[in-house]
Amino acid sequence: MHRSTKYDVAVLGGGPGGYTAAIRAAQRGLRTVCIENDDHLGGVGVNWGCIPSKAMLNYTQRYRDARKMLGAMGIETGDITFSFEKMQQAKLDSVRRCTDDIAKTFKKLRIDHCAGWGKFVNDREISVDLLRGGNQKIEAKNFIIATGSLPNELKNLPFDEQYICSSSGALEQEKVPETLFIYGGGIVGIEIACCYARLGSDVTVVQRGNKLCTFLDSEIAVHYVKAVEEDGVKFMVDTEINVAENFEEEGIYLNMTDISGGQKREFAEKTDVVLVSVGRTPNTKNIGLDKAGI
Repeated sequence: MHRSTKYDVAVLGGGPGGYTAAIRAAQRGLRTVCIENDDHLGGVGVNWGCIPSKAMLNYTQRYRDARKMLGAMGIETGDITFSFEKMQQAKLDSVRRCTDDIAKTFKKLRIDHCAGWGKFVNDREISVDLLRGGNQKIEAKNFIIATGSLPNELKNLPFDEQYICSSSGALEQEKVPETLFIYGGGIVGIEIACCYARLGSDVTVVQRGNKLCTFLDSEIAVHYVKAVEEDGVKFMVDTEINVAENFEEEGIYLNMTDISGGQKREFAEKTDVVLVSVGRTPNTKNIGLDKAGI
């Protein structure tokens, strides 16, 4: 199937940047299409990133506060437990409400959602391999590239999304891991560290440098680290993870190097899951930027 449709604006990418751009363009009276390689709009941020991680932070904080604070208020509850399965379902429900709201807004504003993988043919046309099969050509007067980013994958720590995970895989675990190592002390790694530590995981954040939470002002970072440590998260600075040997049922053995003080000392640690959270890279491969003259 080959079809060609003309628009005023074509947005490549349906994440928080893309779908909001499409909505704004339609509100200005422009005929708009949003190309996203999923049936559900929202991209990584809504489906596998910000929304699910914030949902889990919310649920686990309530669980932690109920355990630590209710008794001090004189509220007797007995043992407070959690169902990780139900917690994960509640997270998915939150995500689906968001994606449904986006879809309703698109319908209201008559924005077309083209589900498939798009790439530029030239500076006026995009070819889309549709999820349901076939191909659609989209012509537009204006294009907005909002393809987001992908997690950086290290050659020595390739993702399998079960034992060696990106942030998406870490949030999709079927059970709470007994031990979790997180390589990278950025905001994503710290958020996931707090979630699992509150649920009982033995969590260690490994940072290659000697400073923690560099995404914050240094004075604020000190207090933030203390708050995170109160959740039970441990930190290991000036340390590299060299390679992970996956023995699945036995666990993952991490070959690590302590690089503090100018000396290198190799050692090993065992864990159930390792999250590699060392930044993200633009998701611009294979979308034909050269064909568009970029």
